[in-house]
Amino acid sequence: MKDNENWVARKRNVVLRWSGSTWYWNRVFDGGDEDKFRRLFSMSMEESTQYAIHGGGVPIRVEGVAGIVAVVCVSGLKQEEDHGVIVEVINDNWC
Repeated sequence: MKDNENWVARKRNVVLRWSGSTWYWNRVFDGGDEDKFRRLFSMSMEESTQYAIHGGGVPIRVEGVAGIVAVVCVSGLKQEEDHGVIVEVINDNWC
């Protein structure tokens, strides 16, 4: 369980710092090239351990409200499934 908590924290950090889903950033960086990601944002190796560009972190925005109001994270499945669970729940309940 502790490992999943770390993954969730790292995904949350990506969403809050760069305002996009972790799946988006995964695709931007060639399927999760974390070294390329680290270099582009001039992060040290140590700092980069605080971020994970693996699917499963999604920002929640509300029309008329500035910024992100929440972050939903899932960990424990394959990254595309982590992301897919969130998308499915949002689509089934709010779209």
